[in-house]
Amino acid sequence: MNPKQEYLEYFYAAAEVVQKVPTIPTTKGNITLFAQAAAQRVREGEVSALRMLVQIRAWQQMLAELNELIREDVADEYDRTAVKNEAHEMGATITKTGGGWDFFGCDDPQLVEAEAELKALRYNDRTAELEKLIKARKSYLQTIANSGGLALSQDGELSSLPTPKADVIKVTLPK
Repeated sequence: MNPKQEYLEYFYAAAEVVQKVPTIPTTKGNITLFAQAAAQRVREGEVSALRMLVQIRAWQQMLAELNELIREDVADEYDRTAVKNEAHEMGATITKTGGGWDFFGCDDPQLVEAEAELKALRYNDRTAELEKLIKARKSYLQTIANSGGLALSQDGELSSLPTPKADVIKVTLPK
């Protein structure tokens, strides 16, 4: 089979799976029943246990990638439509929360120094003070990042600011 034929085969298989998505169980009870039925097929020798394990790992990887690929679409649809009602009809609850802030690339000297000192200390009287200082500095840096300003240290150095993380859409399946 040439690469183009193989691609088309995967493309049509994916389209078929997407069409069947509404039939995938969405309640905890039905998910358990589905898993038990699949395990029974393995126990009865209808399906190879090793083949099932390989397919499960492939599904996990495919679903993780699909989740990443549609993340922005889900957020857009959540904001734009009554998807919450559709999810509710399926018995699920969908909520949207802010993703917080990423301080990994933030090189603010005051923050870096306070975090390093806190990490080096065992609990003592200064620990609570440093935790308070770190919390206040992070809040300050978030405010500056939101306003488009620049962060300056006491020495007048320019610091890179934290970046906002993407909103998180949480789906809670019914029991």
